[in-house]
Amino acid sequence: MMKTARYRSAAAACIHLFNLIAVACCVAKFFIRRGDGNMQVVGTACFRYFTVDSNILAALSGAAALPFCLRAEGRDGAALPDWVRVLRAVGTTSVMVTFLTVMLMLGPMFGYASMVAGNNLYLHLICPLLSLVSFVLLERDGRLSVMQSLAGVLPVAAYGAVYLERVVIRHAWPDFYGFNIGGRWPLSAVAMLTATAALCLALRALHNRRPGSAVQAPTV
Repeated sequence: MMKTARYRSAAAACIHLFNLIAVACCVAKFFIRRGDGNMQVVGTACFRYFTVDSNILAALSGAAALPFCLRAEGRDGAALPDWVRVLRAVGTTSVMVTFLTVMLMLGPMFGYASMVAGNNLYLHLICPLLSLVSFVLLERDGRLSVMQSLAGVLPVAAYGAVYLERVVIRHAWPDFYGFNIGGRWPLSAVAMLTATAALCLALRALHNRRPGSAVQAPTV
C-alpha cells in the first residue's frame, strides 16, 4: 500500500512539474512571438484569454501541491493541506472549463485544428487533462466539502465580470468567445456559472469517490 502511494505521489509530482514548465513556456512564447490558433496575440494581451489565466492558475495550484507530493506522505496518496486541496480543485475546475468550452463550443464554431495548433495543444488539451488525471486519480488523501468544491466557480465569475466590462460595456475587447452574440450575454452568464457549478460538484464526486487516507494532512 505504501509503495503504491509513493508511486501515485511521484506520478502527481511529475504531472505538476510538467504542467508548470509547459504553461510557463507557452506564456513566454506570447512575449517572444505571436501566439497560435485562436490566440494570435503578443505580450500581455494573452492574459485576456481565460485559457491562459486558467492554465496559470492550475499550474500554480500544482506547484503548491508539488512539495507535499514529493514527501509522499499518507497510505493513500500525498497528504495535502486543506488549502492546497481546495486550490487544486479550483485550478482543475478552471482548466476543465477551458477544455469543455473548446471541445463543445469553440471547436465546432472555429474548427478544432486552430484549437490545438501549436501551444494551444498544451493549453487546451494536454495540461487540462493531466490536471484532471492528477486531481481525480492521484490526489486521494482527503475529501472536499460541497462549499470547498464550489470555490471553483469564483475564477469563472471573476473572469466573467471582467469580460462583461471589457466586451459589453466598454467594447475594448472583441467578443472572442461569442458570449454576447445577439446581445445574449445574460443567458451566457447564467449558463456558464450553472455549468461551472455542476462541474465543481462532478469533480468533487470523482475526487471523493474513495475513502480518504487515515493519515492526517499537515496543517502548514
